[in-house]
Amino acid sequence: MAQFQESQQGGQTEPRKFSWLKQIVAIIAVVAVIALVFGRRGRNSTMKLSAEDGGITMTYEDFSLTIKYDEIEEIQLMDELEMGECLSGGTIGNYQYGEYESAELGEYTLCITSKADNYLLVDQTDGTRAVFNWSGTQDTSALYDGILEVLNDQ
Repeated sequence: MAQFQESQQGGQTEPRKFSWLKQIVAIIAVVAVIALVFGRRGRNSTMKLSAEDGGITMTYEDFSLTIKYDEIEEIQLMDELEMGECLSGGTIGNYQYGEYESAELGEYTLCITSKADNYLLVDQTDGTRAVFNWSGTQDTSALYDGILEVLNDQ
């Protein structure tokens, strides 16, 4: 329903302009879009680690990486990583995950946090590679030691 106000000229009526209301609606719309686009990045998402008798699983959002102990051919603790190109996956906040390819490593699966300065590189018996770390540098080193201990007990 249109609202009218009287014009100063001869008693004619014209629609009232709601420019201030349009501006408020536009601002709310922009804020909503920004919240939707960046809201996922701002969330306090965390990478989860679960250890079972047969291996470990790293989970972040809808991505997961499972390493079975009996499929580990070689494991290395690395201080540097040349990630290369992301084939699928992405970056959200402190986390990077997905399928990557680099000249140094070839194709591999990645699941890391920028909170750690070291990485585990696992070569698996099926020829695939995985690079991952845990919540911090010390935690990644402890995870490496724990995996080595399990492998030595097999």
